[in-house]
Amino acid sequence: MCYNRGYNHFLQFRMELLRWVLIGLAIIFAVWYFGGGQGRGSSFGGPFLNPPAPLSTGDTYGPGGTMIPGDSFIGNEGQIPTYVETVEETLREKGTSEEEIDRVTKTSIFGEKVGFERASGASQTDPQKEYILIRASYQNKEPVTITGWQVKSILTGNVAAIGTAAYLPQPGMVNASQLVALAPGGKAYLVTGSSPIGASFRINSCIGYYEQFQDFLPPLPSECPHPKDDFQNSGTTSDGQCLDYLETLNQCEAHVQAIPLSMTGNPVCQDFISQYVSYGGCVTLHKNETDFYKNEWRIYFGRGQELWRDKRELLVLYDAQGRIVDSIAP
Repeated sequence: MCYNRGYNHFLQFRMELLRWVLIGLAIIFAVWYFGGGQGRGSSFGGPFLNPPAPLSTGDTYGPGGTMIPGDSFIGNEGQIPTYVETVEETLREKGTSEEEIDRVTKTSIFGEKVGFERASGASQTDPQKEYILIRASYQNKEPVTITGWQVKSILTGNVAAIGTAAYLPQPGMVNASQLVALAPGGKAYLVTGSSPIGASFRINSCIGYYEQFQDFLPPLPSECPHPKDDFQNSGTTSDGQCLDYLETLNQCEAHVQAIPLSMTGNPVCQDFISQYVSYGGCVTLHKNETDFYKNEWRIYFGRGQELWRDKRELLVLYDAQGRIVDSIAP
């Protein structure tokens, strides 16, 4: 009889335990079901893994700020970026079909890496003064190539492509061009008009010499090494007469006037002035320095008239795949 009573107690304990387990499962199911069940986005929130090679790449995809194959880049919250929503709303106001809107508003993987910084120059009617500034994020880990990207007006349809540029522009010659890549924090001025020197180019320490005879907007930086410092660095610091004269010269200005008669008996100073107080001479002396090339480009679209409206305008920056990087209303 004792055995039977003990066994009965054991069975009662197991039944009681099973009852509480079932109650717990029922509560969990109820929370899941009334929270959205299978229709809830987080049920498929990922990220997921592609199959390994050779079937696929084995990398992750889906939400979390990644690229979904054949779709757009979506931010960490699964939200369409505001700059894309603005484009969608503008297109709807124009009467664009939803199918076309979906086609032209795919989001670029560069959306967090490059963007418009300023478009104040877009209000100018002179194409030489009309410009837009774009910048790469300081958080980027590597340069972003922007050659092949486009700027387009959603309202007028006007479009301009970012081409190649001269890495080291040289006067009086055809400059070899290359792809434009923005280093982290790098910027590019996109000017509607034509380049005063005949090519788009990268900024360097000596580029300010070009401002002496041509007009650039925005103005080129006038931070050229001073001729006096270059002369001293050449090892001829004892020539006080030459140093005194070089001290009177302005930065970033080629020496085009006649050398004073008092300097005619100083061939070393004369040779230095004729060879190095110019853009070409400055480049010769400084092109191998680590900080010679600056993190800025000037890109020219070469148009003879303005591209962008000064009011009620919406500009969109597209990457080489035609996906939206950013948008701005000047």
